[in-house]
Amino acid sequence: MPYYKPHNPTAGLTQVAEGTAIFIDLDGTIMKFPFKRKILSYAIRELSEQTNTSPLKIKGMLMDKEYAREKSLSDRRYDWDDIVREVARELGTEWKHDLGKIAEESSISNSFIYPRTKRTLRGLRKSGYTLYAATNGLYRYQNPILEKLDLRKYFDYIIAPDKDGYYKNENEFFRPYMPKQGFSVMVGDEYGYDVYYPKKFGLKAVLLRRPQNYRWSLEGATPVGSDAEEPDAIIYDISELPRALKGILT
Repeated sequence: MPYYKPHNPTAGLTQVAEGTAIFIDLDGTIMKFPFKRKILSYAIRELSEQTNTSPLKIKGMLMDKEYAREKSLSDRRYDWDDIVREVARELGTEWKHDLGKIAEESSISNSFIYPRTKRTLRGLRKSGYTLYAATNGLYRYQNPILEKLDLRKYFDYIIAPDKDGYYKNENEFFRPYMPKQGFSVMVGDEYGYDVYYPKKFGLKAVLLRRPQNYRWSLEGATPVGSDAEEPDAIIYDISELPRALKGILT
């Protein structure tokens, strides 16, 4: 039973009977972590001012909470308002804001988009692929950012825990959107969520390896089994994705 009750799991959904569905991760794949680097910074500054605690210490506390929730696969592992409230209580204060609303009201620079992303997504759509934004980040955080970066228009649907009720380590995250006849491919930068679990659920996987990962990374924290899964392709830039797809789908 998922923690998040889906608002309407089929709202806006493009059902695909056949063809190829491409599930694309967001942070670390097409975006440079704008939520953590821009929106969450607001909470860090706010708590720092309220408690006279260094921003570095608060960031460390937030990272520790996130890591612990990830290791235990907590149902609230990406509910950043809940994480910030927990840290605020430990610091003797309260968090009364809404990070989703802050995301809606913030300006997000295009510098948070990896190079060649829009061109690649546009080309994939022209090629007839169905594109899903597949994120463990909450919809109320990610959708405003996608809209502000003008990336939302490239996706047929956004799959997110607070919208659909599941995370990427659960089969039901993908199953309703996988074509009955055709192929499903997960594309992302993290082994556990973007290779291991999707492969277990019958998807193909493209692993995007970047030369410099964002330092606030949970790589290795996500619990996986001892039975390793290998990606069907490895790329080093999002622009390599169309060629990789042709290679694994033909």
